[in-house]
Amino acid sequence: MMARKKVERKVTEDPRYHNTWKLLKKYRDVVWSLELSVQQVRT
Repeated sequence: MMARKKVERKVTEDPRYHNTWKLLKKYRDVVWSLELSVQQVRT
C-alpha cells in the first residue's frame, strides 16, 4: 500500500503531468461552464 502512494506522489510531482493534473482538478468547473454556455445559446 505504501509503494502505491510513492508511485502516485512521483506521478503528481512529475512536471510532464502538471497541466493534466491541473485540468483534472478543474474538470467539474470546466464542464459546468460549458453547460451554462450551451444553455445560454439555447435561450
